[in-house]
Amino acid sequence: MSGRQIGKREIYSFWIHEPLLACGVAVGDLQLAGDAAIVMLLRGEELMPASDELRLQPDDHVFILCSTSELPMITLLFGRQED
Repeated sequence: MSGRQIGKREIYSFWIHEPLLACGVAVGDLQLAGDAAIVMLLRGEELMPASDELRLQPDDHVFILCSTSELPMITLLFGRQED
């Protein structure tokens, strides 16, 4: 899947589930590649801005802004991109 392009970066979406490395981890504790950033997430029907204290839970739908060169490291934490 291709993300939605914003400048030289794109927004990619991922579903959080166990046993992903990011599952159960606070956003601020994640070591994202380069300038990559979690910009928001959808938990149930609630759209939430990312904050350092927010802990990722199973079934969260996460939106990440990153360059295509950062994507391989992002997929190590978040798994396969949403189809």
